[in-house]
Amino acid sequence: MAGHGKGPCDGVGAALKRRLNDFVAHGNDLVKVEDVIKLLQNKTKVAVYLVDDSKIKEAQELKETLVAPAIPGILNLHQIVWIRGEKRVTGSGEYLFI
Repeated sequence: MAGHGKGPCDGVGAALKRRLNDFVAHGNDLVKVEDVIKLLQNKTKVAVYLVDDSKIKEAQELKETLVAPAIPGILNLHQIVWIRGEKRVTGSGEYLFI
């Protein structure tokens, strides 16, 4: 990261957008999302696929059931370190038992 708040995914997204802009600038049309997916699958090495609404809803419902327990005082910690093989993490000199 270059320190400007953007990561590798932003670069991938920009590259895909540039590819689509070039395609349209050469007089082509992208009418349906399927056209976009097909073009990117054929013209890039990036794994691009369509996720339909039912899969998104399924993932959202699953997310609702996966709630991690709250850790008291977590907002006051500056660093959290997992100690392998022990049921605790350490943070800012204090131990959090989990």
